[in-house]
Amino acid sequence: MKRINFKTIFTSTCLFMGLTMLPLTGIEESKKLQAINQEHLLSHWHTLTSTEKESLSRQISELDVQTFHAQRETIINPKEDTTLFLSAFQDYEEAGSREDFKLGRDLIEEGRVGCLIVAGGQGSRLGYEGPKGLYPVTVIKEKSLFQLFTERVVAAGKQLNRKLLLAIMTSSVNHAETIKYFEENHYFGLDKEQIYFFSQLDLPFLDAQGNLFLESPSKIAAGPDGNAASLKHFVETNIWADWYAKGVRYLNYVHIDNALADPYDAELIGYHERQQSDLVIKCIKRNDPLEKVGVILKNHGKVQVIEYSEITDDERLARDSEGNLKHLCANISMFSFKMDFVKRIVDQYYVDFPFHKAWKSVKYLEVNGQTVTSARPQAWKFEKFIFDLLPYATDVKALLYHREDCFAPLKNATGADSITDVKKALQKFDQKTFRNLTGTLVEEEAVFELDPQFYYPTSHLLRNWKGKAVPNHSYLQP
Repeated sequence: MKRINFKTIFTSTCLFMGLTMLPLTGIEESKKLQAINQEHLLSHWHTLTSTEKESLSRQISELDVQTFHAQRETIINPKEDTTLFLSAFQDYEEAGSREDFKLGRDLIEEGRVGCLIVAGGQGSRLGYEGPKGLYPVTVIKEKSLFQLFTERVVAAGKQLNRKLLLAIMTSSVNHAETIKYFEENHYFGLDKEQIYFFSQLDLPFLDAQGNLFLESPSKIAAGPDGNAASLKHFVETNIWADWYAKGVRYLNYVHIDNALADPYDAELIGYHERQQSDLVIKCIKRNDPLEKVGVILKNHGKVQVIEYSEITDDERLARDSEGNLKHLCANISMFSFKMDFVKRIVDQYYVDFPFHKAWKSVKYLEVNGQTVTSARPQAWKFEKFIFDLLPYATDVKALLYHREDCFAPLKNATGADSITDVKKALQKFDQKTFRNLTGTLVEEEAVFELDPQFYYPTSHLLRNWKGKAVPNHSYLQP
């Protein structure tokens, strides 16, 4: 398959139009591009409005040359780790401790815990135009993911009579729309002072030859810099400092597309306090060795996650002497971090996190000045992943949960991990919650949706609902 050389396209454009590649923007920006042999980014300069010129100049000015070289290096001279020495990760316990739950709830009540939700993605894979967090998921009310998570934070706060903190990381493509959505809905019951928004940055795409290219005449092709950036920007926007001053010492980390994620998981926090490790991984059991989840294991004694697309078949399928999977724990990107560890990671180690590259179909600018999307993958996308902080931790523990209690990812429009699967998982979770709370049997066919206050019940709610049958209402409120 012939690969598109974007730099050649832009150089040809200049020759076709009788233009030179002279620096036409700010002196410093032009010098920067010349120094890294990327002057072709200016090939449409003469067509830009003053506002567009200002935008492109700003992108060039913000371009980190050291990062660009590091990205190129992963393409031109990829380093293959041939010294893997993998062993099973066994530093985990199974969830279900009432003592840890009580300990964690005390810490939450004292204001020692905050929640960070990573929500930089769009709903394009779902056929939805807009932030994925706006996608409607609940069974009856069709609440969005954002509403569902925020109402859980509100409910957890009501249970403990405490105004809990929530931070949401957006991206350049959905930041403004996300904030507008929350403002229009009055933050779904949170006070404005309880919720913090910040945006991740973008990393430029590179073509097969390692060159930058344009998406439009005034925009360098780029994409979000990865979920590991959430911690970096959480610190650099001073939210970390603000929360630390407020007494927060534990950070609960979740992704917006997991509809069963608990933003204030008391047992997880209590287990973390008891273990006193740098972090705790909230994980599930690998039932299917071919499932598309990261695998938690050890490499040379250090805890590591290897993506399903990167692990060898031998390790993916390996079993122990009793026939169980050798690598039992699946990563679902849920963590409890010590706040001190977050700061240490960002200050000392983030720059050393590896770039993960993926060969993608992207938008690019053709010779005729039109933006098109390549029919086949034609460019490298780069990200830094949150699990790459694991080897830098002095101690890593894990808490193993039942899948049906914590994992319902929304990834695809149809098939596995689609909205159909998510709604089924939410329905089963509500049925189980109601049964545990009331002691009443619930028919499998019963269709209803619980207000999130049932997930964090007050003593008053427990008294009122003990022994009650399922009411003839599709949405249940306390």
